Amino acid sequence: AMSKQSSLMSFFTPKGSTPKAAASPRVSESTPSLKKSESTPKSTRAPLKRVNERVKKDEDGDEPTPEKEPKRRRVIISSSSEGESEDEEYDPSKEKNEEDEEEYEDDDGIEEEEEAPEKKKLSSKGEKTHSKVVMDEDEEMEEENDGGEGGGGESDGEFTFDPTMANSFIGSFGMKNDDISEKVKEQLEADVTVDPESTVEEKPKKKKKDEDDEDAVDAYTHEKLDFLKPYRIRDHSGRRPDDPDYDPTTVKIPEQFFKEQTPGHHQWWTIKSYNFDTVLLFKVGKFYELYHMDATIAVNCLNLAYMKGSFAHCGFPESAFGRFADQLVQRGYKVARIEQTETPEQLAVRNKTERVKSKVVKRELCRVTTVGTRTYDAMDSPLDGAKMEEGGEMSVGEASNAYLLAIKEVVRSCSISRGSTVTTFGIAFIDTSVGRFFVGSFDDDFYFSHLRTLIARHPPAQVLMERNKMSPSTRSLLSSMLPSNVPIESLTPKKEFLEPEKTITLLLHSSRLGGSISSWPSTLTSMLSPDESLPTAATKYTEAWSALGALVSFLGRCQIDVAQITMKQFERFDPTATPIQSSLSLLSSSSWSGRRMVIDGVGLEQLSLVPLEYASEQTSGSLYAILNRCKTPFGARLLRSWVCAPSCDKEVIESRQKAVQWLITPEGKKCQSKVEELMGNLPDLERLLQKIHAIGLVHRARDHPDSRAIMFEGEKYDRKRISDLIGALEGFKCCQKIGELCEEYRGEDDKEGSFLSAAPFNVKEHLIHFDSAFDASDAQRTGKIIPNEGADEEYDAAKARVEGIKEKLDAYCEETGRKYQCKATLVTCGKDRNLIELPEKIKVPSFFDKKTMRKGFVRYTNSSLLSLNSELSEGESDVECLLKDATRRIFADFDDRKNAWQAALTAVSTLDVLISLAKYSEATGVTMCTPQFVYGEEKPILEVVEGYHPCIVVTGLASMLDEGAETTSSTTFIPNDITLGGGAPTTLLLTGPNMGGKSTLMRQVAVLIVLAHMGSLVPAKSMRLSPVDRIFTRLGASDRLVAGQSTFFVEMNESAIALRDATKHSLAIFDELGRGTGTLDGQALAWAIMTQMTKRIGARSVFSTHYHGLCERVQDDKDILLMHMGCVVEDDEETIEVTEEAVTFLYRLMPGVCPRSFGFNAARLAGIEEHVIRNAWHAAKKTFGDAKGLLKLREAAERNESVEQLRKLMAAAF
Repeated sequence: AMSKQSSLMSFFTPKGSTPKAAASPRVSESTPSLKKSESTPKSTRAPLKRVNERVKKDEDGDEPTPEKEPKRRRVIISSSSEGESEDEEYDPSKEKNEEDEEEYEDDDGIEEEEEAPEKKKLSSKGEKTHSKVVMDEDEEMEEENDGGEGGGGESDGEFTFDPTMANSFIGSFGMKNDDISEKVKEQLEADVTVDPESTVEEKPKKKKKDEDDEDAVDAYTHEKLDFLKPYRIRDHSGRRPDDPDYDPTTVKIPEQFFKEQTPGHHQWWTIKSYNFDTVLLFKVGKFYELYHMDATIAVNCLNLAYMKGSFAHCGFPESAFGRFADQLVQRGYKVARIEQTETPEQLAVRNKTERVKSKVVKRELCRVTTVGTRTYDAMDSPLDGAKMEEGGEMSVGEASNAYLLAIKEVVRSCSISRGSTVTTFGIAFIDTSVGRFFVGSFDDDFYFSHLRTLIARHPPAQVLMERNKMSPSTRSLLSSMLPSNVPIESLTPKKEFLEPEKTITLLLHSSRLGGSISSWPSTLTSMLSPDESLPTAATKYTEAWSALGALVSFLGRCQIDVAQITMKQFERFDPTATPIQSSLSLLSSSSWSGRRMVIDGVGLEQLSLVPLEYASEQTSGSLYAILNRCKTPFGARLLRSWVCAPSCDKEVIESRQKAVQWLITPEGKKCQSKVEELMGNLPDLERLLQKIHAIGLVHRARDHPDSRAIMFEGEKYDRKRISDLIGALEGFKCCQKIGELCEEYRGEDDKEGSFLSAAPFNVKEHLIHFDSAFDASDAQRTGKIIPNEGADEEYDAAKARVEGIKEKLDAYCEETGRKYQCKATLVTCGKDRNLIELPEKIKVPSFFDKKTMRKGFVRYTNSSLLSLNSELSEGESDVECLLKDATRRIFADFDDRKNAWQAALTAVSTLDVLISLAKYSEATGVTMCTPQFVYGEEKPILEVVEGYHPCIVVTGLASMLDEGAETTSSTTFIPNDITLGGGAPTTLLLTGPNMGGKSTLMRQVAVLIVLAHMGSLVPAKSMRLSPVDRIFTRLGASDRLVAGQSTFFVEMNESAIALRDATKHSLAIFDELGRGTGTLDGQALAWAIMTQMTKRIGARSVFSTHYHGLCERVQDDKDILLMHMGCVVEDDEETIEVTEEAVTFLYRLMPGVCPRSFGFNAARLAGIEEHVIRNAWHAAKKTFGDAKGLLKLREAAERNESVEQLRKLMAAAF
């Protein structure tokens, strides 16, 4: 038979009249093929071996030994299909014959073949083959430095990414007007093989498009396709982009075009038509191929090079999947992994039973990865290139959550106020790396404060919304708050953004939560209607169920829904807090049990509590950044949740305070040091639990497309997964040691209920079980787990059955020997197992069936032996199947003990955070105290003696943020006292010079309260307070242009929220309220809002102002305390030039009102020119003089002075 060689890219080479640019040489019958028996010389194989070493360099990490520079070569993956007639029927026998002519294959599975003279001759005439992976020997160092692998190497230029590229592919379809009428002339050949064959040829020089050369390609095939042009393109339902229901994730491909395609190309376009917004990594042999518009993206983003041909195509080896796929995801693209799920042998078997013969192996979509659905499986790269720790997990620095958020919005008419509306949001979000869902619904205000809080506390990496259902206001909010690289995807109502009934139906499936509602997580069951016999969404949570349905649908498209849902980690998200209005509830601290303080998104940003991606100010000095000394990534995530929502629970706060106090004692420091050393060895156990759960699922092993995928690097991935399991076990051994350390260092008088109790850490019993379950070193080496006896009951039972059958066979043999008084032996001959061998002279009954014989002996079988052999084969088959599934069952066994692992993980993360708080307490360099919480007081109170701002007071702040920075001990921090509530006024009205420290003091009060509620020590001599249910902030001046909101409108919105939702247990801080409008309006509004907050609500409040008229108006109010930030002016204002005026800020809180704001001093410090300041000063004096004249005139009129006197005063004033 004729040996057929071709490029892998012939998979997409058009059939019919093939243009020269895409031509592949057809090897004549005289071309000698390299048979298995024809050994390839070592000198020929050496260059290819070095090529293979570079392709595998990501796995091994070692550079190959430099050798003498050989001739440039390229690796070409070949298909046995090229050259077949278009009408030729598939013949499995031909495939078998070709397989008989197996060529030499090296260790990497890439075959090598010497160039035949005929082939060289063809190449010299300019005819070409498509190259799959070009590996230059003389560019080896460049490839290793750049990480280029496959796809023809990487280009030198750096690609600057435009975020809009991730939104649509339509821009890449554009072409010149003179190409509009050009007809598509090319069809593509079929791919009929999986196993790659390779050859080595001369590397051709890269042709430039502007060269007058037959190889130049002016426009690729996808640029010529009429149905992809912007004016022609339609979604799968035939809708144009101007249709409101247009679905950009699909594309309509003409039936005629499909009919003209070969099976291989038909397969690719079919998948693409339903995943038009996704980059397809299409597996062909050992390589992932990218075609047409996907190849263009890969070339631009990954620095791969186009391969020759009329259609755009490039690719890379399977081993490089994680790195290249991760780069695409980070740039905002969806990436689909398409795997071969059938071998040529399976294809042949399938064709024998099907009427229509297939010429292409099956391929299935196994995974779609987006920025919001990353799970860091063995094939994936760690986030942001984080350094891998032992066990395959990322380093401690990678502690952030990447949430996938679904938002359901419903706008209803308000029953209370005619003409107004109420917006209800249903939300559901998940961090797929840990498998934890959050679900909830809430009514929001005009300012969307609750939605803002959600985005600030749980910043999403990707947002799902219902197509054409989201209001412009909400869209504007998302645009203003989310970074530009966060994709917002519209899902089709009902079909993708599911209704509650459909959501519940999906969850009832046996592969997800199952039909028994009693086994569902309590969070979900509490959202079901109690009055219905069948599971039905409660009216209050209709929107929440719909949002959850959007998540389930999207995760299903990504092929990870079952793995995430079956973790059964569902939590309720409620951005609101039920206000405690009744004073009777304060008689006991139980009313605060389980409660958390509410800090909305505005507060998180304005108080700089956590780093926010959308914040306009630098947040590197946030409270979270100052406190975070965690050694584990899951500890850092827990710390962030403590900062965003501090506890109000008395028991929780007091237990944390005791822990921190003990950790800063000499004994505690010893324990702390040893614990931190152990924590430094921990992988990200929280993420490992999710990964192990997914691997242990029966669904993944039997029903998931990955279970059928043909993976050439499968053994490597199996080793990595087993490394994850072993890494988790080693991590929990560290947790066990941490618990034992805590038990060792606990005092004798602290044996009950202490945070140092070893009970939560105790997983010793489970660790002993897995230590004896399998040989870890052998499993890591082979990528397979063989259970030891006692580790897998089902496997042990199957082996016992086989041993029992073998014993029956031995017993039958012995009985036969005794019966015939001779030696009887069981032997196997060829396919005949367990034949009984007897001497030839023995006469046996007729039911003994003679099978074979040897000199002096005859071998028989009979019905008894056949029956036992059948049982043995069946039993061995069961053992083999169970052994293949043994690795999954060990993972499942680990997952079944999830509650114990989770308890230990929670204990370790809590201890990690407490150690961070203790280290912060030691780093401040000032007096630290344990806040005293007062529960049950009629009037809430706040007393701080000599308090400091928790962030700026740290003497070692620079060393905490930058280990190389220097700090000075001479830095002086000014403490301040503040008292609100109790027997003192509840409101403080603060004045003072510009830059005098007013805003810092206001933030200090709020951040001290947050730190106290976290259970930490605080920088103060003493602190006594009633618990705070919510903090309201109005700091700084900013508008929201995207939302169409001015600075003053933002001020009033934030103030309205405080007036509506604040209680007497709240804290409110308002910085220069009313400055966004005219003086009279601003002053009047500031007075009215302050009066309302003080008189009606009674919340502890701090207001700052430059309105001296406001101070005069409330100076006699006993509920408002007037104070100012002190300063010293060196010279009298009447005798000194204003540009030389020297103001010294004292940063000390003092009684009374500051007489001036000293704005001219701030202007001078900011660099305003002196003559400008001088002119401003004279204008201010004149305005002030006019005002004083008017004041005298008014006072004279009030005293009923004569008309003549009033005329004199008017003349003097004007």
